[in-house]
Amino acid sequence: MDYKEFIKKYGGDDKITKSDLRDFSALGGSRAEAQKFLDKAAAGKKGYEGKVGEGAYEFAEKAEKFPGTLTNDYFSTAVGDTGNYFGTDSGSIPETVSAPSSDPQAFADQYIGSEEILYGFMDADREDRQTHEIHINNINNAAGHNLQVLANAGGVAIEGIRAGAETYGYDTQYDIAMLGDARERDLVQYTTQVEDTRLRDFKDKDIAYGLNLQNIINSGLVAVAETQGMYSVSGITERGKYDLEIQKIRSAGDQDIARTNMMGSLMAGFWNSIG
Repeated sequence: MDYKEFIKKYGGDDKITKSDLRDFSALGGSRAEAQKFLDKAAAGKKGYEGKVGEGAYEFAEKAEKFPGTLTNDYFSTAVGDTGNYFGTDSGSIPETVSAPSSDPQAFADQYIGSEEILYGFMDADREDRQTHEIHINNINNAAGHNLQVLANAGGVAIEGIRAGAETYGYDTQYDIAMLGDARERDLVQYTTQVEDTRLRDFKDKDIAYGLNLQNIINSGLVAVAETQGMYSVSGITERGKYDLEIQKIRSAGDQDIARTNMMGSLMAGFWNSIG
């Protein structure tokens, strides 16, 4: 049975248990295979996402739980061969084991001692890997927690900034609206005041102009009347002077005519008296 078959048979419920290891041993699985497969499963090899129970690890620690270890692993290599006497699951242990003794008890002692050394290395390696994985998991969990804390803090900060910006925007819009209303009121008031002032100024100027014009007209009428009066008096005076002179001339002429008539009458009487 290889690792893929092991996971397919015992990892379907997402957890490898002590019972799974007992069944694996009963089917002839070796202790070395069990420990190797458990290590791979714990590392998530071949996409396995389940767990390995503590009972499974404890079961795999006990060599007596795997009766097929000597027959299935050790004797897979011919006696006298200088190859690996720990079977196919010995990991990276150097292939330096001497040929087994012909004494079965000595052979068993030698094999068990070698197995204990081998599994000691494997236990240490597994513990180191488990410690490392726990450490890495703790680091990842702490990092994830810190990242989440930072993300939450950043989200809170961003929300605070957004809320502050919105509040500032609302306040600014309100201030702009109030300023616009105030400017509109000031403009209306200023326009009204300027218009009132202009109208009053025009009215005052119209009144002043009318008064001045009336005064000018009145003054002109007075001047005209005075001038007319002066001309009338002057004309009457001059006419009187002319009438007096004409009367004097007429009187003088009448006197000259009367004298001439009297002289004529005297001359006529004289000539009549002579004739």
